[in-house]
Amino acid sequence: CCLQELLTQRTWDVSCHAQWLVFEVEGRLQIRPAQHTLARTLLDGSGPDGLAPIAQLNMGEGKTRVILPMMALELADGKHLVRPHGSADTISDSVV
Repeated sequence: CCLQELLTQRTWDVSCHAQWLVFEVEGRLQIRPAQHTLARTLLDGSGPDGLAPIAQLNMGEGKTRVILPMMALELADGKHLVRPHGSADTISDSVV
């Protein structure tokens, strides 16, 4: 488990997503390839079959703490305001 985390390689271009690099540093985390792939699929707005993407992840796979902030950072481009909604317990647990 820990060795796998240490050997994880970044699968996204830092020059295209500098905000994600800052997010990694400030959050003391590394965006996993699966998290990047899911965020990119959701941001692109269409799945492999051309339909709107739907995803289901297990607990602890970074939905609230990693993927949601990645998407918010990508969409908040200076022209758009991003305001995620969720239960207070979920949000407060993820930012601690």
